[in-house]
Amino acid sequence: MLLEWLLPIAVVWWAMGMMLLVLFPQYLLKPLPVSSSTSGIHEGKLRKYLLLVAHPDDECMFFGPTLLSLGMLGGCEFHVLCISNGNADGLGAVRTLEMISSCSVFQVAAENVKVLDHESLQDGHRQQWSQPLLVQIIKETVETQAIDCVITFDGYGVSGHPNHFALSHSLRDYFAQRSQDASEDRPIEGWELESVNILRKYSGVLEIFTSTMAWLWSRKVGDSHCFVTPNPLTSVEAMKQHKSQWLWFRRLFVVFASYTYVNTLRKVPSIGVELAKKQK
Repeated sequence: MLLEWLLPIAVVWWAMGMMLLVLFPQYLLKPLPVSSSTSGIHEGKLRKYLLLVAHPDDECMFFGPTLLSLGMLGGCEFHVLCISNGNADGLGAVRTLEMISSCSVFQVAAENVKVLDHESLQDGHRQQWSQPLLVQIIKETVETQAIDCVITFDGYGVSGHPNHFALSHSLRDYFAQRSQDASEDRPIEGWELESVNILRKYSGVLEIFTSTMAWLWSRKVGDSHCFVTPNPLTSVEAMKQHKSQWLWFRRLFVVFASYTYVNTLRKVPSIGVELAKKQK
């Protein structure tokens, strides 16, 4: 009896979510809020974003709405830095090429995609990545590519994978060190992908309602932002480029995971700004 009620309700809600994608994409398509310290510096110039991920396929499994939305808004140049080549099964070289192909679906140029293969930064749940090494890599990439904004996982990393949340910790360490360096005067922002609970994670298109309502309620604060995908099929097409990973459970993931449809990003707090506020 319960199933007889739940199934029609789920179908109706899923249909309503798809209608929202079709009817209101332009209303929900807004750029990341730019802080006052960076608002006037980049007029007439491309704003450079760095997507910082742990493994090949992270970009399409989790960050599709962000890549697609910012690409549609224009005025930006994307760089992707993948810390490992996903060589846990000995397919590192193959997965590197697959990631370049996947990024091309998101209109990210091959020369802007970098996949590392460092002996201290290998793929694996038991691999403890060196925080100082990650901070140094982030610093070098930001400086050489003149990056304005870095986007990565939050402290839980969507799935609790230690390689994922190591990136969040390292980015925060980078900003903390940067705030103490008087020579670092170029403003840079950081944003983290919000992890959601398991029910929301696998609610698919239904998560659009929860995420957008939460964002619309709190967006005046300016420390969070919501991206609804302009086209979820693009994320599926990008994932298909990872042929070595295109297994049945990942096919289900890109259909039912909410990260295919919506991303909520939260701004990494500026250590320097927070200290200034406390001093006042």
